[in-house]
Amino acid sequence: MDPLELRRQLTHASGVFIALFLREIYRISSGWLVPGVVLAVGIAGGYAVSNLYLRGVNMPFLTGLIAGSERERDQGFPGRGALRFFTGALLTLLIFRNTPEVFTAGIIVLALGDSASTLGGVAYGRHKLPYNRDKSIEGSVSGFTAAFIGLILLTSLPAVVALAAAVVGIVTESLPLGVDDNLTVPLAAAFTAWILTVAITI
Repeated sequence: MDPLELRRQLTHASGVFIALFLREIYRISSGWLVPGVVLAVGIAGGYAVSNLYLRGVNMPFLTGLIAGSERERDQGFPGRGALRFFTGALLTLLIFRNTPEVFTAGIIVLALGDSASTLGGVAYGRHKLPYNRDKSIEGSVSGFTAAFIGLILLTSLPAVVALAAAVVGIVTESLPLGVDDNLTVPLAAAFTAWILTVAITI
């Protein structure tokens, strides 16, 4: 595997710590406002850094980090993947702001499932999905496994809810929707976790 892509996917997977950090801030501050502001400030700062990089401004540490982390096709919008990850996390937080385990689950599926599906697909992908030839069965199985284990270990969701959220999140990731999966995956996974949690408690 290309070292750049491996580095990018491991960085993406580290977003699981963002999910746990946001949940902890939510708990400490007793609500969604503070973690929401943290994400919004992070997104605004990210766009500012991206703009400065495009203008050729040398930023200690950041310039080298961006230059060594971007795919060639993303050079016109440095940091696009990270910014969309944070945007997806913010949308998930805002929509499911009253259920911290649910928005945490959505972000975990995005961080672990999305990255593992890419890594698994590149390393072992031999059998293409019939509805999306750019994705593989092996990649989707890898993504589901990572997402499900992450949900079981890092959230208090019942196993059946974690299972369904992981399945829906990874199926969403595999669909050729034409929408960035940083937005669709966490929302789909979180919605599944939310609706099943409500159903179980009725």
